[in-house]
Amino acid sequence: MACFPLSHRKAGRVVALFCCVLLLFGGCAPTEPYSDASSLSQKVVINEYPSHTLQELTQTADAIVYGEVTGILPCEDAGSLLYTPVEISVLKRLKGDPQENPVLYRQQGGIRNGVQMTVQPSIDLQQGQRVILFLDKNRYDLGPDSVLTEHDGTVAYREKNSGDPVEYSTNDFLRKCEPLI
Repeated sequence: MACFPLSHRKAGRVVALFCCVLLLFGGCAPTEPYSDASSLSQKVVINEYPSHTLQELTQTADAIVYGEVTGILPCEDAGSLLYTPVEISVLKRLKGDPQENPVLYRQQGGIRNGVQMTVQPSIDLQQGQRVILFLDKNRYDLGPDSVLTEHDGTVAYREKNSGDPVEYSTNDFLRKCEPLI
């Protein structure tokens, strides 16, 4: 009587399947420490992020808001993408539902179930930080040039296919957007 209830052929298939799963998930150890306590089994970096002119951003966006980060929630998944919900308390709205406050911005990237997804270039938002966001109907940003962080009352914006970013006072930049909507 055999100790293993499967035939030799089936046992070989089970062992081969186990080895494939082990190689797929067990062989991807992180090479650097992360803030997430669990070890990462996979890192995904997305580098293809579209660039837009200011006119394209203002016309394409479903919502344009100037606000303050009031909360950063645990990472969630949307099929094959990870996103981090960021709560934005609206200080000024140029476009979008006037009743929506706070706005729940879905920043692409995050860590969930041992997988880290990063979008390059990435923007590390912090609680209390003020931002101008150009968002689609699902509240994702439209690219790296659609999330502007405020520093000392100014934002830096780089026009599509141009050189260095240009600094504007936040109010001047918002006024520059208004006629393009």
